[in-house]
Amino acid sequence: LDDQVVAAGAAWKETIACKRAKIETEGTNRIWIEPGLQSWQVWVRRHNKRLSSSNPGAALLPENLACLRGSELSAALALFVTEIRKPDDSLYSPDTLYYLLLGLQQHLFNRGKNYCIFLDSVFKKFNSEFDRMIGKFGEELASSRGLHGTQPRTRIVEEDMWQCRLLGAHTPSVLLNTLFYFNTKLFKLKTVEEHMALSFSMIEKDWQGTSSDRCAMLKFYPNKSETLLKKTSRIMLENKDDPLQCPVKLYEFYISKYPAAARSIKGQYYVYPESSCLPDSPVWYSEQALSQHSLSVMLHRALLVRELQEAIA
Repeated sequence: LDDQVVAAGAAWKETIACKRAKIETEGTNRIWIEPGLQSWQVWVRRHNKRLSSSNPGAALLPENLACLRGSELSAALALFVTEIRKPDDSLYSPDTLYYLLLGLQQHLFNRGKNYCIFLDSVFKKFNSEFDRMIGKFGEELASSRGLHGTQPRTRIVEEDMWQCRLLGAHTPSVLLNTLFYFNTKLFKLKTVEEHMALSFSMIEKDWQGTSSDRCAMLKFYPNKSETLLKKTSRIMLENKDDPLQCPVKLYEFYISKYPAAARSIKGQYYVYPESSCLPDSPVWYSEQALSQHSLSVMLHRALLVRELQEAIA
């Protein structure tokens, strides 16, 4: 098994090296950056005006957020998400707020800033405030499934996640977030408790189709006593059209970067990335399981994506 894991990891690494540059430079650019930038600039002007009145000589925020260092940007974004308002002074809906922030993230990428404001540890303060703003919406969605069984509308689609590098294998944190997203969407893990109980022993690789046109799949077996119908309803199919977005290949790559000694630990699927790992490091992750709070934050964000809402309805 270990040899297969290493081989899968090497093949996936080669796929990334060949295709990543093309995917990132020829993306669909669905995210419209301007609304986020305009909201940021309007807020900065108001913030600076208020700060100048109350504390003359205080350091003001720049309208160009790309010139801020990571920790400075995290603090500024934490204020932004709590203070930003519509022109009529009402709050933005959680999905609209997320969309504005995705525009800011895309702007940062376009300016050569490679940090991810949603996943990098330096943005912990911002993400704490952002989760506070959207958490209630996610909890209500998970418990009620919306009015009369219909899903609340959201402007966020899965394509936005790929474009803004929140899904994929760009970094250990992004890969972890991607597996969490697919497990929620395709394995129907709707609660933090279900994610915390997940183990590698519950997932098996299988094949469908003829020998000339086989398609790999991952089957989820949460309980060995489940009926065949339930078992086959929770699967991840190989994406042959786009290997970089293939849940099976991403899962295999995750295993290849996961500490071998920790794979058999029951209820330990999600673990923290190693702080000092490099892209070429053989292991990307520690043996420390993600906290319940970290999983909750990931779930709240995932529930704002339209395709995921539809999949778990």
